[in-house]
Amino acid sequence: MKYMRKLLRDRRGIAMEMAMMVMVVTIALGTLMVTVALMQDNSTRSITRRFDEKLELEQIGEDFCAHVVNKNEMPSYEDYDVSVSEDGDASTLTVKKKGGGDVLMTVSVKSDSGKYEIVQWEIN
Repeated sequence: MKYMRKLLRDRRGIAMEMAMMVMVVTIALGTLMVTVALMQDNSTRSITRRFDEKLELEQIGEDFCAHVVNKNEMPSYEDYDVSVSEDGDASTLTVKKKGGGDVLMTVSVKSDSGKYEIVQWEIN
């Protein structure tokens, strides 16, 4: 402690040390800012990618509902395996990623005398 008081009172000869200390602090803060910016960029890209995937799945679900109501053909999708199963008055859509994997989306529609009701709409 006495050494620090003497060093701060007698400031001759510490210019080089102070300049190096300022450079170290500046480089450290610059590195921290770049690291935080890169982490935020990665996070933003991940969130955007997931949002776009959910948007595509929502569109597939809407196409399925139009397919059930209008009895038209279901379009094909290049990134997803889409399967439609019909069980009496209920139709179920199951969407998986191309090449297998987990179920990404399930939609069930029930028809009752010309009226259609969405029973399940689940995006995993």
